[in-house]
Amino acid sequence: MWRFRSVFRSPTWRFKSGGGESLNQLSERCISYLNKVAQNHIGERVIVVGHGAAILELCRHTDPPNRSIRRKIPNTSLNIFRISGVTGRWILERCGDVGHLSENGFLENVFGGDGASA
Repeated sequence: MWRFRSVFRSPTWRFKSGGGESLNQLSERCISYLNKVAQNHIGERVIVVGHGAAILELCRHTDPPNRSIRRKIPNTSLNIFRISGVTGRWILERCGDVGHLSENGFLENVFGGDGASA
């Protein structure tokens, strides 16, 4: 029971479950890593594969005022970030895009055709 109380007493971005990391720690780790990747691949296209929580934190990094936004990142979705060569600012070009699944009829034929579980 005490675990649940600690969740409600601490803002979710600071809460850390036994042995895990907080959302702030996750965000810092992901952003730090991708900044290193970007520095090592200036002018190149890079593909990075990650899980929903990491991708969501990266989406929030592009627009800090919307940090509290809650959004589900669909499995297999495309999330495209661009780093401005002028300002170094992260620009979110696509977030949670599953259009590539619709194009081939995949969403209509699986998960009951609702596409919600993609």
